[in-house]
Amino acid sequence: GRTLSLAAALGVPAVYTEAAGAGRVGVGVIDCFLRGVTNVMQHLGMIGSGADEAQTPLELFGGGNLDVMINAPCAGHFRSEVALMDRVKLGQRIGAIYNVAGTELAVLHSNRDGVVVTVRGLHRVEAGDGVFHITGVMSG
Repeated sequence: GRTLSLAAALGVPAVYTEAAGAGRVGVGVIDCFLRGVTNVMQHLGMIGSGADEAQTPLELFGGGNLDVMINAPCAGHFRSEVALMDRVKLGQRIGAIYNVAGTELAVLHSNRDGVVVTVRGLHRVEAGDGVFHITGVMSG
């Protein structure tokens, strides 16, 4: 199972994060994670205030089960038309798969209203590969 699932089953608080993937963890991602952990610690009263007041929290919900993703229906070259943390609507075109000649083979649509929390980093896909995960938004 997943670490987060085990922690939840044991009643242990946990924080789950993911970077852009495919080895792309830049300074901006590290700053984001640091800011997120700091915000959680401030919220729990573990450290004093000092958070960026200009940021609006975004409450996401979902089980984080990445076995339930939008999958590639065929092999080809995957191109995303959305980025991590973009808000999307049910049925919105969010990407496509192309052959080597650039012909569109399949269009990918959002399976719900929500926020993009996973985008495949590798462009080459096989049928069944996970390419997107959309989660719900409670507020923000």
